[in-house]
Amino acid sequence: MKGNFFNRAGSAMLGIVIAAVVIFMLLPTPGAGNAAHPSAKEHEAGSMVATTQNRDCSRAYGGKPATCVQVPCSKKYRAFLGTWAGDFQSLSRKNSGKSRIFRPYHSVVSYQAKDCLENVGTGETFIVGHMTDRYPASDSQPAAVHKSLLILGNKADGTPYMRTVRDGSADDYSLVYRNQSADLSIWQMHVPSSGKSPQMTVTTIDGKDFAAGPESHKRDVTVTLTVGPPNKPYWHGVIVYGSHEKQ
Repeated sequence: MKGNFFNRAGSAMLGIVIAAVVIFMLLPTPGAGNAAHPSAKEHEAGSMVATTQNRDCSRAYGGKPATCVQVPCSKKYRAFLGTWAGDFQSLSRKNSGKSRIFRPYHSVVSYQAKDCLENVGTGETFIVGHMTDRYPASDSQPAAVHKSLLILGNKADGTPYMRTVRDGSADDYSLVYRNQSADLSIWQMHVPSSGKSPQMTVTTIDGKDFAAGPESHKRDVTVTLTVGPPNKPYWHGVIVYGSHEKQ
């Protein structure tokens, strides 16, 4: 296992923590048809007015050329509007022994109606969240603030996806498991090997915190990292854990 894989994994999984609190609501409801296109009723009840004016949305694709139009937020997207926040612990480093040192941080993501968009070329619809992660100073590290984009959406065929964009780099995540009864979902991103860096798999396990009450939006999130081949990894363990909810 090469020395700086924690840094690489850290940038790869930025955004996935906050995303998990609401990503379940993006998934198509059985019998509801294509969730990517809001119904006429949702258009009427939408929290904004659509516009036919094209806008550059390349930033949502990590800098790749893309053109979008603003659309009314569908019922599912309207559920995101506002601010989501939570406190987390992120793996900072591993001691020579078995102990691991975690660093606390506070993550906030805001969604606005103006950021409900449709890609005019692909037909996919999505909402862009603006995320800020704040790390307090510690004995070994100065205070830090990381800003990124969190995109939650559906392809034209209704397939849900999640994307984080930081420093012009976009990372996509795929849904690998969903349990509606438990209100639980699991998302993964596979990072191929590159040079001396081994392949990695980042997995987010997100579930409703039932102990917080039936009406609570609070959710518990655990992020794991597997370094190397899944059948024979060099290292695997928890790299982020915490909870968050809509404010």
